[in-house]
Amino acid sequence: MVALAVTPKLVVNNARQALDYYVRTLGAQVEERHEDGGRIVHSQLRLGPTAVQVKDADAVDDDPLRLGRPGVLLQLIVADPDKVARAMVDAGGEYVFEVADREYGARAGRVKDPFGHEWLVQTPRTA
Repeated sequence: MVALAVTPKLVVNNARQALDYYVRTLGAQVEERHEDGGRIVHSQLRLGPTAVQVKDADAVDDDPLRLGRPGVLLQLIVADPDKVARAMVDAGGEYVFEVADREYGARAGRVKDPFGHEWLVQTPRTA
């Protein structure tokens, strides 16, 4: 069997804040949002052609910050990685490494968002 799609699901401590952060800094669009008892049990964002799901941590799924380990690492291809990374940091993220021209042919940096997930923000370099 061949998978038809893979969709990352980010478990976070505060899904409302995370959705707002991703909309403001990445230009994401919220396509779905479902709550139960005041908690977001499922939401889906659209980032270009890609869907990313976000949910509040619960008894089954814990968030990376509470666990003390890295969250998901996502690669985000954008036209201006300097601008996107700066917006993420200005909104509460932190650089893992700043945007620079990389030896693998991209202008790239990595930002850890306030929820423990990391974003490799990059664009291919032109010769």
